[in-house]
Amino acid sequence: LHIKLTPGFSFAHAEGFVEGGKYQNYDPNTGFRLGADFEFSLPFHRKKWALLLEPTFQSYSSKGQSNEELTVKYTSLELAMGVRHYFFVGKNANIFINGAAVLDLPTEYLSSYQESSYRMETTSFCAAVGLGATFKRFSVEARYYTTRTTDGRADISTPSETIFIPMNNEYQKVSIIFGYRLL
Repeated sequence: LHIKLTPGFSFAHAEGFVEGGKYQNYDPNTGFRLGADFEFSLPFHRKKWALLLEPTFQSYSSKGQSNEELTVKYTSLELAMGVRHYFFVGKNANIFINGAAVLDLPTEYLSSYQESSYRMETTSFCAAVGLGATFKRFSVEARYYTTRTTDGRADISTPSETIFIPMNNEYQKVSIIFGYRLL
Protein backbone atom coordinates (compact mmCIF):
# COMPACT_ATOMS: atom_id res chain seq x y z
CA LEU A 1 0.00 0.00 0.00
CA HIS A 2 1.31 3.42 -1.00
CA ILE A 3 -0.34 6.64 0.17
CA LYS A 4 0.30 9.98 -1.56
CA LEU A 5 -0.94 13.51 -0.95
CA THR A 6 -2.07 14.86 -4.32
CA PRO A 7 -2.61 18.62 -4.57
CA GLY A 8 -2.91 20.21 -7.96
CA PHE A 9 -4.81 22.53 -10.23
CA SER A 10 -7.30 22.07 -13.05
CA PHE A 11 -8.05 23.88 -16.26
CA ALA A 12 -11.84 23.60 -16.49
CA HIS A 13 -14.74 24.70 -18.67
CA ALA A 14 -18.51 24.50 -18.11
CA GLU A 15 -21.60 24.97 -20.27
CA GLY A 16 -25.24 25.30 -19.24
CA PHE A 17 -28.26 23.89 -21.06
CA VAL A 18 -32.06 24.16 -20.81
CA GLU A 19 -34.55 22.05 -22.77
CA GLY A 20 -34.28 24.31 -25.84
CA GLY A 21 -30.48 24.13 -26.10
CA LYS A 22 -27.38 25.84 -24.77
CA TYR A 23 -27.98 28.99 -22.74
CA GLN A 24 -24.49 29.83 -21.50
CA ASN A 25 -20.80 29.18 -21.95
CA TYR A 26 -18.71 29.92 -18.90
CA ASP A 27 -15.17 31.26 -19.21
CA PRO A 28 -12.46 28.61 -18.89
CA ASN A 29 -10.83 28.99 -15.50
CA THR A 30 -8.26 27.41 -13.23
CA GLY A 31 -9.47 25.58 -10.11
CA PHE A 32 -7.70 23.70 -7.37
CA ARG A 33 -7.82 20.14 -6.08
CA LEU A 34 -6.59 18.33 -2.99
CA GLY A 35 -6.62 14.57 -2.72
CA ALA A 36 -5.08 11.43 -1.32
CA ASP A 37 -4.00 8.59 -3.60
CA PHE A 38 -4.21 5.05 -2.19
CA GLU A 39 -2.34 2.61 -4.41
CA PHE A 40 -2.40 -1.17 -3.97
CA SER A 41 0.46 -2.86 -5.87
CA LEU A 42 -0.54 -6.17 -7.42
CA PRO A 43 1.83 -9.07 -6.62
CA PHE A 44 2.64 -10.10 -10.19
CA HIS A 45 4.51 -8.77 -13.23
CA ARG A 46 7.22 -7.24 -10.98
CA LYS A 47 4.55 -5.05 -9.30
CA LYS A 48 4.11 -2.98 -12.44
CA TRP A 49 0.32 -2.99 -12.01
CA ALA A 50 -1.61 -1.31 -9.22
CA LEU A 51 -5.18 -0.55 -8.23
CA LEU A 52 -5.85 3.04 -7.22
CA LEU A 53 -8.44 4.79 -5.11
CA GLU A 54 -8.27 8.58 -4.96
CA PRO A 55 -10.75 10.72 -3.01
CA THR A 56 -10.35 14.37 -4.03
CA PHE A 57 -11.91 17.73 -3.18
CA GLN A 58 -12.07 20.04 -6.22
CA SER A 59 -13.30 23.57 -6.84
CA TYR A 60 -14.15 25.67 -9.93
CA SER A 61 -15.74 29.09 -10.35
CA SER A 62 -16.24 31.29 -13.40
CA LYS A 63 -18.26 34.01 -15.07
CA GLY A 64 -20.39 33.79 -18.20
CA GLN A 65 -18.69 34.54 -21.51
CA SER A 66 -21.49 36.71 -22.90
CA ASN A 67 -22.74 38.10 -19.58
CA GLU A 68 -20.48 38.64 -16.58
CA GLU A 69 -23.46 38.86 -14.23
CA LEU A 70 -23.93 35.10 -14.72
CA THR A 71 -21.63 33.11 -12.43
CA VAL A 72 -21.05 29.48 -11.54
CA LYS A 73 -19.44 27.97 -8.46
CA TYR A 74 -18.79 24.23 -8.38
CA THR A 75 -17.18 22.25 -5.57
CA SER A 76 -17.32 18.49 -5.26
CA LEU A 77 -15.82 15.34 -3.86
CA GLU A 78 -14.52 13.02 -6.55
CA LEU A 79 -13.79 9.36 -6.00
CA ALA A 80 -11.53 7.93 -8.71
CA MET A 81 -11.19 4.13 -8.88
CA GLY A 82 -8.90 2.61 -11.46
CA VAL A 83 -5.75 0.88 -12.63
CA ARG A 84 -2.17 2.17 -12.97
CA HIS A 85 0.71 0.65 -14.93
CA TYR A 86 4.36 1.53 -14.31
CA PHE A 87 7.27 1.55 -16.76
CA PHE A 88 10.50 1.35 -14.80
CA VAL A 89 13.06 3.85 -16.10
CA GLY A 90 15.68 3.57 -13.35
CA LYS A 91 16.10 2.57 -9.73
CA ASN A 92 14.23 5.66 -8.42
CA ALA A 93 12.30 6.79 -11.52
CA ASN A 94 9.15 5.51 -13.22
CA ILE A 95 6.71 6.60 -15.88
CA PHE A 96 3.08 5.58 -15.42
CA ILE A 97 -0.27 5.59 -17.18
CA ASN A 98 -3.61 5.15 -15.51
CA GLY A 99 -7.29 4.96 -16.23
CA ALA A 100 -10.13 5.46 -13.78
CA ALA A 101 -13.86 5.74 -13.37
CA VAL A 102 -14.74 8.87 -11.40
CA LEU A 103 -17.81 9.29 -9.20
CA ASP A 104 -18.50 12.99 -8.66
CA LEU A 105 -20.48 14.05 -5.57
CA PRO A 106 -21.22 17.80 -5.78
CA THR A 107 -21.04 19.62 -2.47
CA GLU A 108 -22.12 22.81 -4.23
CA TYR A 109 -23.04 23.58 -7.82
CA LEU A 110 -24.58 27.02 -7.77
CA SER A 111 -25.24 29.17 -10.81
CA SER A 112 -26.62 32.65 -10.37
CA TYR A 113 -27.79 35.54 -12.50
CA GLN A 114 -28.69 38.85 -10.89
CA GLU A 115 -31.26 37.88 -8.22
CA SER A 116 -32.03 34.30 -9.29
CA SER A 117 -29.97 31.17 -8.74
CA TYR A 118 -30.22 27.44 -9.17
CA ARG A 119 -28.49 24.39 -7.75
CA MET A 120 -27.39 21.17 -9.39
CA GLU A 121 -27.72 18.34 -6.92
CA THR A 122 -27.18 15.06 -8.72
CA THR A 123 -24.10 12.88 -8.74
CA SER A 124 -22.37 12.18 -12.02
CA PHE A 125 -19.82 9.82 -13.50
CA CYS A 126 -16.96 10.32 -15.92
CA ALA A 127 -13.75 8.62 -16.98
CA ALA A 128 -10.19 9.85 -16.56
CA VAL A 129 -6.85 8.93 -18.13
CA GLY A 130 -3.46 10.11 -16.94
CA LEU A 131 0.22 10.08 -17.77
CA GLY A 132 2.85 10.82 -15.16
CA ALA A 133 6.29 10.27 -13.72
CA THR A 134 7.71 9.52 -10.28
CA PHE A 135 11.12 10.23 -8.82
CA LYS A 136 11.76 8.84 -5.34
CA ARG A 137 8.82 10.16 -3.25
CA PHE A 138 7.66 12.83 -5.72
CA SER A 139 5.34 12.55 -8.72
CA VAL A 140 3.67 14.71 -11.32
CA GLU A 141 0.76 13.71 -13.57
CA ALA A 142 -1.38 15.22 -16.33
CA ARG A 143 -4.92 13.82 -16.23
CA TYR A 144 -7.78 14.30 -18.71
CA TYR A 145 -11.39 13.91 -17.54
CA THR A 146 -14.25 13.22 -19.95
CA THR A 147 -17.32 15.47 -19.87
CA ARG A 148 -19.61 15.04 -16.89
CA THR A 149 -23.23 16.19 -16.88
CA THR A 150 -25.10 17.34 -13.78
CA ASP A 151 -28.87 17.79 -13.72
CA GLY A 152 -30.81 20.34 -11.73
CA ARG A 153 -33.55 22.90 -11.94
CA ALA A 154 -34.05 26.61 -11.65
CA ASP A 155 -36.69 27.66 -9.14
CA ILE A 156 -38.16 30.93 -10.38
CA SER A 157 -40.66 32.47 -7.97
CA THR A 158 -43.36 34.90 -8.94
CA PRO A 159 -45.94 36.42 -6.57
CA SER A 160 -48.49 33.76 -7.57
CA GLU A 161 -46.42 30.63 -8.25
CA THR A 162 -43.01 28.96 -8.41
CA ILE A 163 -41.86 27.70 -11.78
CA PHE A 164 -39.34 24.85 -12.03
CA ILE A 165 -37.19 24.80 -15.16
CA PRO A 166 -35.14 21.62 -15.82
CA MET A 167 -31.48 22.42 -16.54
CA ASN A 168 -28.17 20.64 -16.85
CA ASN A 169 -24.54 21.65 -16.97
CA GLU A 170 -21.59 19.99 -18.65
CA TYR A 171 -18.19 20.23 -17.00
CA GLN A 172 -14.83 19.16 -18.40
CA LYS A 173 -11.27 19.53 -17.13
CA VAL A 174 -7.60 18.67 -17.43
CA SER A 175 -5.62 18.49 -14.17
CA ILE A 176 -1.96 18.78 -13.28
CA ILE A 177 -1.43 16.72 -10.12
CA PHE A 178 1.61 16.82 -7.87
CA GLY A 179 2.23 13.99 -5.45
CA TYR A 180 4.26 13.30 -2.35
CA ARG A 181 4.35 9.68 -1.16
CA LEU A 182 3.91 9.32 2.60
CA LEU A 183 4.05 5.51 2.69
